[in-house]
Amino acid sequence: MRSVEVSVFTRHAYHACPSGNAEAAVVVRAQRGEMAAQSELVRRYRTRISAFVRPYLALPSAVEDIVQMGFIKVVRRIGLLRDARTFESWLFTLARNTALDAIRRACKVSADAHVRAMQVTRPGRGEWEIQAEVEYAFKRAGAKAPGYTTIAGSGPNACILHYVTNDRRM
Repeated sequence: MRSVEVSVFTRHAYHACPSGNAEAAVVVRAQRGEMAAQSELVRRYRTRISAFVRPYLALPSAVEDIVQMGFIKVVRRIGLLRDARTFESWLFTLARNTALDAIRRACKVSADAHVRAMQVTRPGRGEWEIQAEVEYAFKRAGAKAPGYTTIAGSGPNACILHYVTNDRRM
């Protein structure tokens, strides 16, 4: 059987879909804005994308957040995909980049929190006050919570591995 190429024009780009390629046909329908097709793509790929980004992220809730953000980007950008047959590789690239962007943001928030701790640390302050400043920096930056327990040990507490009491005045 001979394959016939069906051309579809959307407001964003030209899309080619060979007849007989059911996956590409769903992608083309999603590009047209059909919510049922977009939902079908989410249903087909959600589990695989979750498994794909899981090694990048520590928390299960972060995996779900990245998957959701990734599919939001898919819906917003699918009209830019020129060839529906490349959807899967495009999707996985988008998911990877979304996860890496989240990691970069988390690193920046952590670095900013450490800088804040250094700025406010001085003799007479309590370790608990430094802890509060660090955790506030995370919240102010939009983080749900710090990625790790705050250690604000000073003096003899500074060398205690995983010290978290943070109850000494400096």
